[in-house]
Amino acid sequence: MWSTTEAVWKAFIEADEPQNMEIPCGFDGKLTTFQRVLLLKLLRPEKLVFTVPNFISVNLGKQYVESQPFDLSAPFKAAGPDTPVIFVLSSGADPSPYLFKLSRELGFYEKLRVISLGQGQGPKAEALIEDAVKDGTRLKWVCLQNCHLAGSWMPKLEAILEGLSTAGEPPHKDFRLFLTSMPSETFPVTILQNGIKLTNEPPKGLRANVRGSYTDIDEELFDSCEKPAPWKKLLFGMCFFHAVIQERRKFGALGWNIRYDWNNSDRAVSVTMLKNYLDEQEVVPWTTLQYVIGVVNYGGRVTDAWDQRAVSVIYKNYCVPELLDDEYRFDSEGAYRIPTEGKMNHYKDYIDELPMIEKPEIFGLHANAEITFQKKEASELLQNVIFLSPVGAGGGGSAKKPEDIVLDIARNIISKMPQKLDPDEAHEVTYRLDPSGALNSLGLFHSMEVIKFNAMIVKMNKTLSGLESAMQGLSVMSTELESMYQSFIIQKTPSNWENLCYVSLKPLSAWCEDLFERTAVMDTWMKNGPPKLYWLAGMFFPQGFMTAVLQQHSRKTKIPIDTLSFQAEVKKDQRNSPLCPLAMKVENEVSMDYEPPSHGVHVYGMFIQGARWNVDQGCIEDSRMGELFCPMPIIWLEPIIPAVLKPADPFVSQRELCYRCPMYKTTTRAGTLSTTGHSTNYVVCLDIPYGDAGGEQKWVGCGVAMLCMLDD
Repeated sequence: MWSTTEAVWKAFIEADEPQNMEIPCGFDGKLTTFQRVLLLKLLRPEKLVFTVPNFISVNLGKQYVESQPFDLSAPFKAAGPDTPVIFVLSSGADPSPYLFKLSRELGFYEKLRVISLGQGQGPKAEALIEDAVKDGTRLKWVCLQNCHLAGSWMPKLEAILEGLSTAGEPPHKDFRLFLTSMPSETFPVTILQNGIKLTNEPPKGLRANVRGSYTDIDEELFDSCEKPAPWKKLLFGMCFFHAVIQERRKFGALGWNIRYDWNNSDRAVSVTMLKNYLDEQEVVPWTTLQYVIGVVNYGGRVTDAWDQRAVSVIYKNYCVPELLDDEYRFDSEGAYRIPTEGKMNHYKDYIDELPMIEKPEIFGLHANAEITFQKKEASELLQNVIFLSPVGAGGGGSAKKPEDIVLDIARNIISKMPQKLDPDEAHEVTYRLDPSGALNSLGLFHSMEVIKFNAMIVKMNKTLSGLESAMQGLSVMSTELESMYQSFIIQKTPSNWENLCYVSLKPLSAWCEDLFERTAVMDTWMKNGPPKLYWLAGMFFPQGFMTAVLQQHSRKTKIPIDTLSFQAEVKKDQRNSPLCPLAMKVENEVSMDYEPPSHGVHVYGMFIQGARWNVDQGCIEDSRMGELFCPMPIIWLEPIIPAVLKPADPFVSQRELCYRCPMYKTTTRAGTLSTTGHSTNYVVCLDIPYGDAGGEQKWVGCGVAMLCMLDD
């Protein structure tokens, strides 16, 4: 039973908007605004994105947290012939219309020249500036777009602008230079210091995005289709889809593995194709539209295979015969629908009535996606605060110096460092030769893992000893050791270790414990022989382990390895909880009940994101509120010859009521694109049951995937 006080605090912690509530038990009037931020950080860290703006608004003023309308006239008045106006570009924002509008208002439109920088454009830009500076008769304003694409020419531009202020003859009084650039290391610092910097964030939110689409559509085109009823329905669905896939980006890996920048040209081309197909066909060609727009137009910009599947599935929700029904709704609450047929203003008026804040459901995601987004934003905010804070700031009184903190961290890691793995101590079964005289496949894989772990251990021992000596003044602090020092201060894994390490997003302390645990598991495997259960997440290269298992089965059965694939069977044992501190403990607890399968392997240690595993029903289901990751039970990976060796669609499960679930190493999911067409972060794809609710496309929209490790 909860006491009254505990119940009040529980209600506060579990509230949807605790940042807007009074703090229980009379603490609301006792805490400062900063202490309130700290309390919310401890109890509900994802709400930091709301509490920090409140703190800034109270202490500094609302103007620092509210977006101001973009006004080019004010900075133009402050600029001069030798003071460039610099537009810092952001994805989806284009300052050109504002510049053209200002030039028309001031009568300089005919004397404005715009050039996009790139290969070979430098001399042309130089000539334009020279012409405008001299007399301004033909030319007075020059706009150089995309300076980030001309990094090699930027020093020349810097010299030109420096010459304007040092030359004997001043530039023409009406001369103005406008520059646009994405954030870039090649942009000269002196130009930034002397120029006026502006930025304009694109409109955010589903409503603003859909409204922008209808603003860009010409009314003549809107009323020109020969099939007005299906045209206007499908056009709205098309614009809504365009907004949905763009806004899904804010949810990180749940939305897309890789962040894509679809733009207005993608929508414009799709709108034209939609109208042409409707004009040319007697009936609406649903399948053709789904393929041409969802797979070719939008999917053609996508580089990740699983994102391509998601784009195709999502568009099918907005290109189905049910759209023609006035009662059709995009969400369960009925807040989003397609208006009845009418003029352009009828649709714009409806768009203006859409909710300002959208729920994740409209994007096909679970409500937990909003928590994931908020945690991601809060984490990035704290990282920026740490990086911008001077080292040692805030210290006082008896607080430790940064040097002492780093030295303690180094010595603590040294005291826990494992010994190198010694293959001479291996069990006779570990590296046993098969009948053909070759090293068994799993033994070969283990030997390669040992090499990587030993290289990691040697590097860590060497650099930790060097850092300890340098901190004591016994040796020189090299650049590498200085980088380690800075990483230790902010609890980040040093880059010289990461270069030799497996992919991991854990902070330094958790990363070290994870490494020690992995090493212990590999040492036990080597000394005791192959385990009954394999910790898949504990390997440097789990993809190699998968190949070794298939190769071992291939040698045993004489079946060609290229005809084999894995069939997954999820066991009902749930004792491999993430609360268990060591993977070794997991294996010891369950190994008494599990015998190695006659073929294939038992693996454990994975998590599922975007859904949860129902142990009783043996299938995935909707996540519980607030449960972002769910531990997966032990999985039997059974090598089989699939019924369809080369399926037409490799991203659709060949098993009934199963979801083709990708597995990744980390929560980011994205990695380097390999020659296989998959990300290097990608491990394998397994068919897992989903019961009879929702269908496979529901789980595709939810971004469901298995992960080998979490971030903490």
